[in-house]
Amino acid sequence: MGWVLAGLLCVVLFISAYGTSVINLYAKLIQNAFPCQSWIRVDSPEYFSQGDTVLIIQPAGARIVNENAPSYGTIVSLNGAGNWCFRVVRKIVGDTVFLNLPLFDTFLVEGKTQVIYVPNYDTLVITDTLKPRDWDGEKGGVLVFFANVVILRAPVDASGRGFRGGPVLTGPDAPVDTSYVEEIPT
Repeated sequence: MGWVLAGLLCVVLFISAYGTSVINLYAKLIQNAFPCQSWIRVDSPEYFSQGDTVLIIQPAGARIVNENAPSYGTIVSLNGAGNWCFRVVRKIVGDTVFLNLPLFDTFLVEGKTQVIYVPNYDTLVITDTLKPRDWDGEKGGVLVFFANVVILRAPVDASGRGFRGGPVLTGPDAPVDTSYVEEIPT
């Protein structure tokens, strides 16, 4: 699952500013952030400058029923999984990024929260396949930017670049098992 967010002028696409079809920069949240807080701490503050738009997004962290039963996988608590917001960078001091507005939600380090640089274009011409950085278990898997006009001359593809999930076994060779969860050797 790759994340594709669309909103008012939010369009998920490409530019070759970095010599690649990955246009976003991804930093990891290194300290939990809470409602009314107007700053965040990240592992790569050098990715951001005053006036940049950032997407803060927590893709993980939900608690599920984890026992081998029919209820396996039932969500017990979201713990902020799915929270996201756009903010503008006001200033940066060390690893602290100060934001233009306070946060409305909680963002947790254990929820794999990432802070993503969001480029902003007037006219954007897509000439090479646009994709997010591969999800590495901590960062990536999200493709986002703002544009007033987008001209597609190449595809946008986030397939297989988000959460990796588990193996899918189908067909006549797939094991028949009544377990809901089991260890799979890696």
